[in-house]
Amino acid sequence: MHMVCFVETCGYDGRGGPRSKRVKATINMGRSKSPLQTRTNAPAPTAGAGGAKTKAPKTPVRLVLATGVTTTKLFATEYVVNKNIVSVFGKFVKDGKATVRFRSPAVDLFLSGAPPATLGRLLTLIVAVIKTPDAVEDADLMNFSENAQANQQSLQKTHAPPPRKLAMTRDSKWPAKFPPSLEDFSLYGYGLKHIRSHFLELRNLTSLAFECNRITEVPPEIKELSKLMVLNLRKNCLVTVADEIGELTALHTLRLDSNLLERLPESIGDLRSLKVVHLQRNRLKTLPRSIGNLGGLQRLDVSHNALPSFPPSFERLRRLKQADWSGNPLQHREAVVQGLAVPSLKELAAGAVYRGLQRRLRAEGKAASALIALPPPTKRHKPNSDGACDGSGRSRVAAAAAAAATACTPSSPTLGCASG
Repeated sequence: MHMVCFVETCGYDGRGGPRSKRVKATINMGRSKSPLQTRTNAPAPTAGAGGAKTKAPKTPVRLVLATGVTTTKLFATEYVVNKNIVSVFGKFVKDGKATVRFRSPAVDLFLSGAPPATLGRLLTLIVAVIKTPDAVEDADLMNFSENAQANQQSLQKTHAPPPRKLAMTRDSKWPAKFPPSLEDFSLYGYGLKHIRSHFLELRNLTSLAFECNRITEVPPEIKELSKLMVLNLRKNCLVTVADEIGELTALHTLRLDSNLLERLPESIGDLRSLKVVHLQRNRLKTLPRSIGNLGGLQRLDVSHNALPSFPPSFERLRRLKQADWSGNPLQHREAVVQGLAVPSLKELAAGAVYRGLQRRLRAEGKAASALIALPPPTKRHKPNSDGACDGSGRSRVAAAAAAAATACTPSSPTLGCASG
């Protein structure tokens, strides 16, 4: 049998000492793996009346306290019950409390928060083992020697850590209750039409995905998920996004692509932690003017929308590394390029040559810095319409191109240059 309750231990042998920390444990009572007497000193079976051999003594009964479990290890403490219990205090069994005093080790075991019926049965078994240990039926105990694996699985189920991740599809069974410990939840292709309230009560969520459903709006209650870092609502039927989405200050990835959105709230600009935004394949006719406040944005995809232009604040996205605005009826594409200060074709080609030379030198076991030394970074200038930089300063990539051109000379036969 097993019982879940709270456990404390304290020594009583005169040395005193504080009580141990009150912990939740599973108490199991069963047969030990080892016999009561070792094989070296165990008496041989003797002949009884009529010449019949007497039965060997049964293995001792032990009380096992499991206080924790991992995937590979079980944390438990064993106490021998046979001839090892001094007394049992069961005055407050109806309150789920009891104390068991052991001889070795000399400790008092304080039990609390136990089901009264199960606790009474446990104490009855302990008293029975004390009086007639061999008369206790194995059916009332857990045989550790024969069912060790089943015992550990039972303890693992009781002490299993709370789930942190849950992924569901349309074939998954809907749980009666979602554990509040969830940090990562995804629901794929379930046909959900709105974000239900019990999802918004999972306050520990850091990642939420409702991909390929039929959700039409992001509700104002989304602000309750203050720890959310990833929100994935791609391939739904979204028409509106509540202004309260701007209160998700921890959000760094937002996926609203493949929906029916025509506009976004201005509160998007309050998401200062955003790094990745996917808005492709919607019906967007304009972007929020506050989008320039997303100073940490690195990846933006607004392709295949109905955007005629970008707001003036768009040029403040200085950390943008990847941007896709293809499939839009943009009227002034060159203005967008100038605003973002993207590198010219010459700089891109020079960068490709420089990286190729670095790979080749590493393959030959040489240090790339021995041949090409980059100058300190200079101030970045916006490109003109022809792609050249304003001012006299050169970018690091252009300097690398010059160094690469110097390296590709007849005096460097190990490198060489591609002709043409």
